[in-house]
Amino acid sequence: MKPSLWSRFIKWCGFVFDSITNFISRNFGSNVGLKIFAFVLSFVIIYVISERTGVVKEFTVPVKIVMNTKNTALSSYSPTEVQVELKGTLEDLNIVDASLLSAEIVIRDDYASGQEITRKLYSTNIRNNGNLRIEDITPDRINIVFDKEARYRIPVALPKLEGNPLQGGTASVRFVAGNEVVVTGSELMLSRLVEGGLELSTRPIDVTDRSNSFERNVELISLQILV
Repeated sequence: MKPSLWSRFIKWCGFVFDSITNFISRNFGSNVGLKIFAFVLSFVIIYVISERTGVVKEFTVPVKIVMNTKNTALSSYSPTEVQVELKGTLEDLNIVDASLLSAEIVIRDDYASGQEITRKLYSTNIRNNGNLRIEDITPDRINIVFDKEARYRIPVALPKLEGNPLQGGTASVRFVAGNEVVVTGSELMLSRLVEGGLELSTRPIDVTDRSNSFERNVELISLQILV
């Protein structure tokens, strides 16, 4: 009588098991079962210890959209922050610099003006988390709206002065070169700002104890802070 498919399958499984057992016996000696059990038990113990010693801490992380496109600008996105749970040793959690953490999404494709997409955040999107493991990201989806890219020349206001010069003197400031910069970004946002008479601001200049004239490069305040 011809054996059934099920009986042949059982016989084949037994053959595979015997082959593996014989291979382990030839290469690793006797007491194979005990050695395999010891290996599995060691793995389980290491896993349990790592799970119990790991500490979880939640961080508020800003979302960063990086635009690597040719003709598309970022119009808006939400949320701008997410809650990220990091897991690791207490020592690693205490030395992590929370100000360097970010949830970064890179956009490489061009999109039409007004088009909206949703991107999911994964553990690979979290930057500067060191050796800490990403346990959870909430919320884990970011809505992004795009606009046509545009360039506008925007004037820069004179920097504010802080402090007092030596000997009760007075201080004034002027631009050495022009007072306009070219800003690239969302056409809708920039056009509204220009129509509203926007002037870009800079960081203040400290003139404390100054007695002679000097030149200084000043940092512009980001448009993301202003709008």
